[in-house]
Amino acid sequence: MSDIILGIQHVGLTVSNIDEALTWFREALGFKELFREDPIDIDNEYWAEALGVPIGSKMEASVLIGCGAGIELELFQYSSPIERRERPLNCEDGGHHLALQVTDINAAVRRLVDAGATPLGPIKDNPHGPWEGVDWVYLKTPFGLYLELLQFPKDGLSYEHRTGRRLNRPRRHTID
Repeated sequence: MSDIILGIQHVGLTVSNIDEALTWFREALGFKELFREDPIDIDNEYWAEALGVPIGSKMEASVLIGCGAGIELELFQYSSPIERRERPLNCEDGGHHLALQVTDINAAVRRLVDAGATPLGPIKDNPHGPWEGVDWVYLKTPFGLYLELLQFPKDGLSYEHRTGRRLNRPRRHTID
């Protein structure tokens, strides 16, 4: 399939309160709203099958947001007759996190903590292996999303030096 896939275009995340999540992404991380879709009543098999949700649900909101270079995030808020508020742990099926490359991990952690995120321990370094030299930390947002912050060494990763393959690196640019 690698001959027809260009890359990851966006990642969709369902949140329980889209206004809270949008405010947090905007104020804590500088994300901007790119566009928003109208609500959708999931009242027929077409939408239920297409979105993998039960009939009787409603997509209350869908908003595409972006920041810097790279992929966008699509935030969803649903109401549904079946609502599970407990999110999977990272060690469970469906567990996930959003990884952000930063230029100053200490400043990024301070900013996110000020915005209500909780670090899951101190900043760690990778002393060996393919991620050698990367400083990283996991945080949990006020709405339950796990974030990973990564600060890469200026001279690249040992994986890149060993293989000659460069991992994805966001570049700084603005979204108007």
